[in-house]
This record gives sequence, C-alpha cells and structure tokens, in this order.
Amino acid sequence: SDGASRDQLREHLLAILADVVAIAIERKKTDILLREQAHIIEEMRDAVIGVDFQLAIRVWNQGAECLFGYHTDEVVGKNLSMLFSKEEDAAAQKKIFPAAVMEGHGGTELTMTKKNGDRFCAHLSVSSFKGGDGKTAGMLAYVMDNTEAKRMQEELRALNETLEQQVKDRTREVM
Repeated sequence: SDGASRDQLREHLLAILADVVAIAIERKKTDILLREQAHIIEEMRDAVIGVDFQLAIRVWNQGAECLFGYHTDEVVGKNLSMLFSKEEDAAAQKKIFPAAVMEGHGGTELTMTKKNGDRFCAHLSVSSFKGGDGKTAGMLAYVMDNTEAKRMQEELRALNETLEQQVKDRTREVM
C-alpha cells in the first residue's frame, strides 16, 4: 500500500511537471510571437503610434521617428495632440478616435505637424486593439505622409483643366 501511494504520488508529480513544462513552452511560443510582432511594427517605414484612451503615446516606431522627427523618449507618455494643430486635434478627437473605439477603426486625411514645425498632409488610420482580457486596451494609429500624392493629384487636376481648355479652344477654332 505504501509503494502504491508512492507510485500515485510520483505519477501525480509527473503530471504536474508535464503541465508546468507545457505552460512554459506555450509562454515561450507566445513570447516569441509577441517579439516578432513588435519587431515588425518597429521596422515598418510608415509611422505606427500606439496610444491609450487618454491619447498618451505608448508605442512609437522608427517610421514615426523618421516622419515626425521626434525620438521615442521625447514622445512616450505625451499626448498625441502634440502632432496636430488645434483645429485638427479637435476634429480628430470628435470624429476619428470615437469611431476607432466604437467601430474598431476610423481614418481621415488631415494636416499634422513635425518636430521642426513643418506641416504635412497625412492619412491617419486608427484601429482599436484588445488586451489579454479581450477588452479594448487602446488604439493603434498608422500615419502615412500624403504630401507627394496630394501634389501629384493637384498637378493632374491642373493638367486636366488645361487640356479641357485646349479642347474648348480648338473646338471654337474649328467651328
């Protein structure tokens, strides 16, 4: 009986040890996955900015550093509004961020401000993300500089107007 209880205890301890090893392996896999995801975000060329519900910056990748000119330690903990003019900030807080919380995402084109004071046309896309408990934990903003695209769009519009005028002029000449 004493030998049987030892065997049962040994089996029970081995089962507990197997569970602990399985949990450790799962945690290691999760840790590796999280590090890979963090690395991907960090290496993105476009700006990725993570904020909490008070819009305090929590994540600031290399793309954000390049686009805005601020180093990570200059912005983490500060409010995202530092990147907007007062008008743009008010519009973003009324429209984009509530949509991200309520619908999971929101976005718009707006003017943002770099560290050196330069303003640029940006596309801001905001998505909410969930924490480990499944509840919305914050928002992730993806910012692209649309200055060049806007410039090209304006050039194309002006060229189109010129061509339309030339067609009208030629038509009048022929008639």
